[in-house]
Amino acid sequence: MQPTDEYAIEPEDDYESEYEEIVEIEEEAIDYLALAVDAYTTSNSYFSSSMRKQLERNINQFHSKHPAGSKYHTNSYKYRSKIFRPKTRSTIRRHETAAATAYFSTSDIVNCKAVNQSDEMAIYGAKVIDNLINTRLQEPSMKWFHTCLGAYQDAMVQGCVISRHEWLFDAKEEEMESSTTFDQEGLPVSEFKRTILTDRPSNDLVPLENFRFDPNCDWRDPVSTSPYLIEIIPMYRGEVKSQDGWNLVDDEELNSHGAEYVTNLRQQGKEDPKNVDYVYSDYDIIWVHRNIVNIESEDMIYYTLGTSKLLSDPVPLGEEFPNGRPYIIGFCNLETHKPIPASPVELYSGIQAEANDIANQRMDNVKLVVNRRTFVRRNAKIDVRGLTNSVPGGVTLVDDVDRDVRHDAPPDVTSSSYAEQDRLNNDFDELAGSFSGSSVASNKAMNETVGGMEIMSADASGVTEYQLRTFSETWLKPALQHMIALEQTYESDKKRLLAAGGGNQDINQIMQSIKSDIVLNLAVGYGAINPQKQVEKLSFAIGTIANFMPDKMKKIKANAVFDEVFGALGYQDGQRFFNLSEEENPEVAQLKQQLQQMQQQLQSKEMDNQTKIQVEQVKQDGNMQREQIRNQTNKEIAALDQQINYIKQQIAAEKNDISRGELAIQESAFDFSKKEKELEVATGERNRMSDLLMNDDYGMAPGIEEQPGRG
Repeated sequence: MQPTDEYAIEPEDDYESEYEEIVEIEEEAIDYLALAVDAYTTSNSYFSSSMRKQLERNINQFHSKHPAGSKYHTNSYKYRSKIFRPKTRSTIRRHETAAATAYFSTSDIVNCKAVNQSDEMAIYGAKVIDNLINTRLQEPSMKWFHTCLGAYQDAMVQGCVISRHEWLFDAKEEEMESSTTFDQEGLPVSEFKRTILTDRPSNDLVPLENFRFDPNCDWRDPVSTSPYLIEIIPMYRGEVKSQDGWNLVDDEELNSHGAEYVTNLRQQGKEDPKNVDYVYSDYDIIWVHRNIVNIESEDMIYYTLGTSKLLSDPVPLGEEFPNGRPYIIGFCNLETHKPIPASPVELYSGIQAEANDIANQRMDNVKLVVNRRTFVRRNAKIDVRGLTNSVPGGVTLVDDVDRDVRHDAPPDVTSSSYAEQDRLNNDFDELAGSFSGSSVASNKAMNETVGGMEIMSADASGVTEYQLRTFSETWLKPALQHMIALEQTYESDKKRLLAAGGGNQDINQIMQSIKSDIVLNLAVGYGAINPQKQVEKLSFAIGTIANFMPDKMKKIKANAVFDEVFGALGYQDGQRFFNLSEEENPEVAQLKQQLQQMQQQLQSKEMDNQTKIQVEQVKQDGNMQREQIRNQTNKEIAALDQQINYIKQQIAAEKNDISRGELAIQESAFDFSKKEKELEVATGERNRMSDLLMNDDYGMAPGIEEQPGRG
């Protein structure tokens, strides 16, 4: 019976097409552009009202400029002293110097260890990763020195440092005609030559004004806890139009995007492009938003032209960044329950302003004392220009010298202004953790003793080291861990891997080993900014270990000690002062030993079956030998029985008592030997001592050598 049309079964393809339509309708229901606009509007409102003005003041103060709205920008101060004492800039430079000393004293920047110290493969992989990271960070293309110190500077000026971490890859393919391969018509086949232009990790700093996140996120981890992240990226017009995989954008849409211009706080004085009337070129700056939005517990990433147009289709974040959100936010100063804490520059601002006022007032007073104010009678005929020029040896014409002109006589600057300046300097240095010459000069009672100098220096160093430790834990270590993850995911340069492998030529084994879990340690600790203290602490630590555990000194890493000691003194490579061959270098020896152990483990698996066969063969040979020995011993026991029976017959027939005694001794000797043989059969071992005793005690029995059956 054929089914009717009412109950006809539709093909399976129709169900699939209907399901796809439903999915498409659900996807279209999400307006990704509206999500990006809402996220940007909320975060930008918070940034503009709570952060932009303070950020502008911090940047101006760092550049030794009076902030916007200062009295020094008014007309009443047009001709007055308005210098800016560069206390803030000098303090920041001191902290940057301490950071450069702490982070770049030695050639090794990081120290990697395996999480599982019992796994030889993991230990070897950690050493490979250690070599890869240290080599990468020393390459000129990475510019790690600029990035690290720039990040520390951002943290001190902005209040936080924001960085983007990704893997850059760019290759160029050239079409070439093959000289060996031809098609069916005899024409040369085209081949493509691939040239890799860029293949490395990237660590770029993002200005705070070009980054947006939810202000209600967790202050300890804004990147992971914010439901959205927006990076405002300046791109060239031609780059936007030629980007692969992006929606087509015409010049008219890009021209209308000029209203979305974002002011860069670090490029003050440059004219806004929207106010310039010229023909747009491919080198104009267009502001593109990279949006990372969490939708139903999954991060989606897409690009928009400001807040006006969707440039790319949303895709899961893992397709573009497999290691998760590629941003890190770090600090050098903690402030609870605030995503962006107050920067050190902001903390200095009040004292910096007071120091500027004291200095400018004192400068005005000095100028008045040197060039006094002149009082001139109204409507008097006086050469005013001559008075204002105040030229040495000049002449000023007046009608009445005693009545027409009078000079003011202000008092000279009092010592209270200098005392106040010293106190402000002390307060500033105490807050900033700076130990400067002015601090020493101001504390006369302290600087007269060496102990007092050390107390002031230790207090300042403690604040500096606190900032460095906070910066290391919140930004530097996470940034390097992210770089390790990038190396584990993307590194494919065979030459680089073989060089980091320590002589191992198995590229697959090297690539497999670096996938292990790695623990990152920084070669920075308290005391790192004081070279002398650093060496003293190291010497004390090694000396203590040598006293209590001298056996551990045999395993000390000489090259690590060289790098630490000479690095603290300003020499990045201390091993060049010593002749260390590969055999004398414990680092190389350890790598070779680890490599040999790994090779032995691999070979043991291949030799396992062969070893079992050999063991079985040895067992069989041993069983055969034991059986042969047992048979031979039984034959000897049978011969002894014959000897004993023969002697018994002789004893029965012998009538002489002396002869019967000798025969009895021989019977005892043969009986003893028989028992020894039986014991050998029972235990499987020969008692050599019993044989010797038998030979010594009974071997000389009279007539024994003449008995039949003796060999």
